[in-house]
Amino acid sequence: MAQPGQRCMARSGLATGRFGESDLIAAVEACRHQPSDRLTQSEGAGSTGVSADGGNTLIVDDEGDVRLLLQLLIDREDKGLRVVGQAESGNEALTMRRDLDVDVVVLDHRMPGLTGLETATAMLAEEPDLPIVLYSAFADRQMVAEAREIGVRECVEKGDVPRLIAVLRELTGLQAS
Repeated sequence: MAQPGQRCMARSGLATGRFGESDLIAAVEACRHQPSDRLTQSEGAGSTGVSADGGNTLIVDDEGDVRLLLQLLIDREDKGLRVVGQAESGNEALTMRRDLDVDVVVLDHRMPGLTGLETATAMLAEEPDLPIVLYSAFADRQMVAEAREIGVRECVEKGDVPRLIAVLRELTGLQAS
């Protein structure tokens, strides 16, 4: 039986050789030794210090290893994108989105409690122009159609991190370099 980290590795592309295991190990080690100010807001509600390039990203996934992997890969990109929050549920994401200055949301679909589509619907009711990317291993045509109908900007299959990064850069107006 696969352990949680193994499931994450398989979905992330690590198991297929898209990313080197040494890259992940180095990134994890760097995070262990440096406190991250990207995961919490330290200056009060709505004051995360958004830079002019607008790449503040909220990651929403019930699997901690997926959230960590996305955090590491976005941090590694380090060209304007930054993770300002991580949520493990739809309800937590709704609160964080209100409290943080979020430019784009990466949202899993299958989570306990609110699904990704229910979370997206609630977020878009409050902020209709918020770019949301559904990042799911279980995206079928019907779910993608429903996501687009409610206003989700893109659907990316879990594991296609290069495409996810490209979509995030496009939605936030950051130029690829």
